[in-house]
Amino acid sequence: MGNPFFPVFIDISDKKILVVGAGQIAVRRVQTLLRFGADVTVIAPEAREEIRELAEKEIICWITKEFCDSDITEASENHWYMVLATTDKPEVNEQIVRVCRKKAILSNRSDKKEDCDFYFPSVTEVEGVVIGMNSGGTDPGRVKAVRQKIEKTFSVPSSVMEEKTCYTRKKYQNNLEDVSNGK
Repeated sequence: MGNPFFPVFIDISDKKILVVGAGQIAVRRVQTLLRFGADVTVIAPEAREEIRELAEKEIICWITKEFCDSDITEASENHWYMVLATTDKPEVNEQIVRVCRKKAILSNRSDKKEDCDFYFPSVTEVEGVVIGMNSGGTDPGRVKAVRQKIEKTFSVPSSVMEEKTCYTRKKYQNNLEDVSNGK
């Protein structure tokens, strides 16, 4: 296994992001991207209901066609900030990655982690803190379980969390005082 990927948080608001494919994986990724203000275009001849609804409401652009190289190569300079290959056809996903690399566009391939320039994280936001996590593509189920544990942990009423935080702070401060007093 190579080095783990470096976690980074970037501003994608108003960035043009292309998602090729419109199945369940695409739906989840589009919903996540929209939470952070991305300008999303989906290319797929057919789409799940969630994608169709977003397009009907003009929240995303859905181009109803098969992917071809010109969707990337003929786009204006710096048009796509990143591209997500989420089709159920490995040869199409491979083609997307190849074209993106020639154009120096970040790409993510949902069916082959070795072809990813970045991993699409599992994301949650609790108490104003955005948490992104991944397993390097090795165990998405574990990542989902950890995310759910975090969400469950932080869904405790804030008064209980404040009590726990105050207790932890006091315990920490007492330990510091003990250390500084030579105990």
